[in-house]
Amino acid sequence: MQLDYRDFSPDNRIADTFSVRRARFGVNATLFKDYRLVVEAEFANGNASGSTAQNVALTSGYFDIGWFSPWARLRLGQFKPAFGYEQNLSTLYSDFMERGLTQSLLQNLNYDRGVMVYGTPYRGLWYGASITNGTGTNLEEKQGNAQDVRADGKDITLRGVVNFAQLFDVRDSILHVGASYKDGSVANSATNPYTAASVQTEARGVTFFTPAAFNGAGSDVGNIDRTFNAAELLLAYGPFKLQGEYWQVEYDGTRRSPAPALDFNRKLSASYIAALWMITGESYADSYRDAVITKVAPRNRFARGQGGGWGAWELGLRYSTFDGDEFSNANPVRTGQLAATSPAGNSTAGAHAWTAQLKWIPNLYTRFSLNYVRTEFDTPILISGTSADHEEAVMLRGQIDF
Repeated sequence: MQLDYRDFSPDNRIADTFSVRRARFGVNATLFKDYRLVVEAEFANGNASGSTAQNVALTSGYFDIGWFSPWARLRLGQFKPAFGYEQNLSTLYSDFMERGLTQSLLQNLNYDRGVMVYGTPYRGLWYGASITNGTGTNLEEKQGNAQDVRADGKDITLRGVVNFAQLFDVRDSILHVGASYKDGSVANSATNPYTAASVQTEARGVTFFTPAAFNGAGSDVGNIDRTFNAAELLLAYGPFKLQGEYWQVEYDGTRRSPAPALDFNRKLSASYIAALWMITGESYADSYRDAVITKVAPRNRFARGQGGGWGAWELGLRYSTFDGDEFSNANPVRTGQLAATSPAGNSTAGAHAWTAQLKWIPNLYTRFSLNYVRTEFDTPILISGTSADHEEAVMLRGQIDF
């Protein structure tokens, strides 16, 4: 469970609030060594946007078959297709309270339904390859009309990672390089118009970039081909870590109405670079598993009374950017314009953000985080009718899991 408090500035534009960021309960069971079952539900739905809906929803629901482990494992169900570094991190041990601006580009595809093969064919090498619906969390293929049915092509997602420190037995270090690729088509009919990714600040404040749909009611627009590419780098030595990612998503389609037919291609990109330091000396390499850093175990677990330790302490700094310049109202209609009205009143085509963090990990199952996030917009946006060129937020989180 994660309880957050967020304080935004300027005060009269975004509400300060306590929120239950995540409240999940699940089962993780291994049978006969080769079979693993994971079912997890989210109980905090409806909090983010002021919605009163509190439906329990499935996050993960899959089983693994490990007949050829560790070279190859088979996963079937609803899971996270292996794409990017931060996306593959569990929310229990993410580096900052929220992922970078890259995460918004994935839209609702953080979880999907299908099959995946993944494994470690050799120490220091990791891969994942999946075929999924491409419709996102808790969704099957759309059946609205014939065009939706024709758009039932599946998403192909690939990720490969090399950790040269493991490959060449460099102790107490991580030299991790990876790349990801994702490709598929998405329905874009009059009944189910498709919109490219909207982008929200890392503080989960204002949505500052909102594109217009590639389709409109009664119009004739072909389905959209959607391609993602990502590169990742992770360098660590002892208690010091430097990591970064670059993501790009490309949308290809054909507008058929109004005539004449018009092909279009639009791109969005985002990136971040982060530096982290375990002040108390814990080594990141000790927690590196399956191409990600998992939970950090404090050297001296916090305990009250004589002889107790102080847990683990970490400092972090991250710089993120977003570029949406190819989406503009100067583009022909339905080929990549900005929405006439977005949650922020109007969109900006770019932004960059700084996040600073202090994290305390008293024990393996508990952590507390303090984040400061400043996001600067390339052009002013409107928030509650007032022009703003930046957003600031101070965020606190308390987290426990078992």
